[in-house]
Amino acid sequence: YTPQGGPIKRQMKQLGIDVVLMGGDGICSPEMGRLGGDAIGESVYCTQGGTMLDKAKEGKVFADEYQKKYNRPAETYAVSFYDGMMLIAQAMKQANSVDPKQFGPALAKISYKGVAGQYDFDANHDLKQSPVTVYRFKDGLPVPLTSY
Repeated sequence: YTPQGGPIKRQMKQLGIDVVLMGGDGICSPEMGRLGGDAIGESVYCTQGGTMLDKAKEGKVFADEYQKKYNRPAETYAVSFYDGMMLIAQAMKQANSVDPKQFGPALAKISYKGVAGQYDFDANHDLKQSPVTVYRFKDGLPVPLTSY
């Protein structure tokens, strides 16, 4: 996580350990750059669930509106939580109820187009498709490289 990752990379730099630091979503945050200072350069990579916002049709609009409203870039899972809440809201509308016993079955069968992509579930209620994005830090911020 960023409280450990930033200082670890800073200490690696102090010790002359010039290797790539890779991590998951726990270090994929602007906080990593704040905690690691100038040690957080282009030799830090991370991954997180979701797609690149600038590649998604509505992603740029979401990112711009988030920046405008909160005066900072969208944090790691902002778009995922947004899409998740909108997906649940759609299931509630379809079931005409806010009772989970009523909208749960609608949620299990839902097909929803969100900001980050398409949401469809299999028979086990798992996402049929779950994109992952690889980031590389630049100027202390995670910058998306590619999505799979």
